[in-house]
Amino acid sequence: MSVFDKLSVAAAEATWHAAGPRAGLRAFRTIVDRVSASERARAILFGLDCATELGDRRGLDGMIARWRVQSGGDHFAAVSRRCLALRAVSMPHALKLAEVETARRPDDARAHYLLGRLRGDDGRSALQAALRLAERAPRQPGLASAARDRLTWLGDAPEGFDTGDRGASARLGKARADLRRGGRYARVAALDVLHELAAGPARSRALAIAAAHAERATPTEIELDRLRTIFGTHLAPPERGAVLGWLDARAALDAGEPPPIGAVASVDDGVRAARNALELGTVAEDGPRGAALAVIAAASEGLDALADAARTLASLSAEIPTAAEPYLAAAALAVRADPTAGQQIVERLFELPPRARRGWLRLGRALRDPELRTRALERARDIGEKGAEDALGQAARAAAWKAFAAGDERGASNALERARALLR
Repeated sequence: MSVFDKLSVAAAEATWHAAGPRAGLRAFRTIVDRVSASERARAILFGLDCATELGDRRGLDGMIARWRVQSGGDHFAAVSRRCLALRAVSMPHALKLAEVETARRPDDARAHYLLGRLRGDDGRSALQAALRLAERAPRQPGLASAARDRLTWLGDAPEGFDTGDRGASARLGKARADLRRGGRYARVAALDVLHELAAGPARSRALAIAAAHAERATPTEIELDRLRTIFGTHLAPPERGAVLGWLDARAALDAGEPPPIGAVASVDDGVRAARNALELGTVAEDGPRGAALAVIAAASEGLDALADAARTLASLSAEIPTAAEPYLAAAALAVRADPTAGQQIVERLFELPPRARRGWLRLGRALRDPELRTRALERARDIGEKGAEDALGQAARAAAWKAFAAGDERGASNALERARALLR
């Protein structure tokens, strides 16, 4: 390392702090390939900071590519901080940087653990690598324990898990995995575990997992009974009544019926409180999520109230962040009350990546526009909703009759072929 290299990086850093991240990124790009290895590492990391601040994807690509071939040095703490900062800017770049660090230091358990955490539910292989490395000499018991707990959270419970004394985090992870992938008996047993853990220090996390299950799945009657027991026991008024009403409303919607009168009293003392309780202390919102829940609440108040709520949600449709199940349920109700407002909401949902595990089938059945109905039913089929293929076949058969009545024999023939393939 020469004095000149050190001064070059210091000058680029001064440019960044004086003139902003764009000028800083240019300065680091200018010097990064001309300085020694140790100073090059600092230049790349500072360049990543500038590109992250700017949200400059090309800048991030360039600096991450340079980091891939950066040799030597333990920079894990610095890389970890950059990965965590990148999550809010570009998750693909955060993952890419973590992947590069594991390739650069394949024997570093910390790098594999970081990658596994960033990958979320897809992080099993990286966490398994972290666990193997952490158990080698010199052992890293803290990291090994963290990797083991996270693997349990993802469903990799060791043999004999249910025997012996397990910590709350491990039991929560096993319950979460069983609720996601287990059979009906395993799901009921998992809800019993959550009921037990909600009575202790793990209350918030246990209730969060139970709420996620209620929101994502179509619970059986016995699961609904367990969920009512959990929330009825571990929530206090007014949240208790609001959440129980919310569960009743969900059960009614699943059966294709409007929520029962009184299941959710009003937006202020019902739906928002329920949602707030289910999210365990988050601040209730006045934005599109609150408007979507207001549509669901208004379904029990009559067509006029439902139409008003639908128009409110339509006015906020550009702010809907994701095609999640509450928005799909609200859209299915909205298209019946105010078709124009409903269509505006639906078109926004089609612009967004699908996140819901269900709800498209209900929406498809509510839609009258054949093209929109088909698109919704195709999404329902793609996520595996039961009955979606039959609904698509019936929609194709209806399209065939419509085409035949209009004199479009080719269109009728094509639609009938689709219907036969789906309804066989």
